[in-house]
Amino acid sequence: MSMGNIGKEKVTPETLGKRIYEFSLRALRLVNALPKRQVASKVLGEQLLRSATSIAANYEEARGAISRADFIAKLGIAYKESREVYLWLSMIADAKLLPENRMKSIIAEAEEIRAILGSSLKTARLKKGK
Repeated sequence: MSMGNIGKEKVTPETLGKRIYEFSLRALRLVNALPKRQVASKVLGEQLLRSATSIAANYEEARGAISRADFIAKLGIAYKESREVYLWLSMIADAKLLPENRMKSIIAEAEEIRAILGSSLKTARLKKGK
């Protein structure tokens, strides 16, 4: 099943799953790089880590869904978590907890994942009505 195209790369459930997994690992490494002994780093880091890993977990659950409704529900959670990840990354960047050059690419990847999941969710909801 194809999920569409982003740029020139064809997005399939398998490639998106791998991309989300890799993104979650990047978020984990980013959290580990946050300054120690700062309350903001601890709080924002924990929130980011929960949200980023939740995207991966819920996307995998959606792929194994037992019904279209279950698929839509899990994909919806992954999408909501992707929006939250973008918020936490933006806060970390705006608070200048890490250098801008470290944040730009992961924020861009978060935006792309959010857009793909949002588009997939919209398509799944439209197909449900048919």
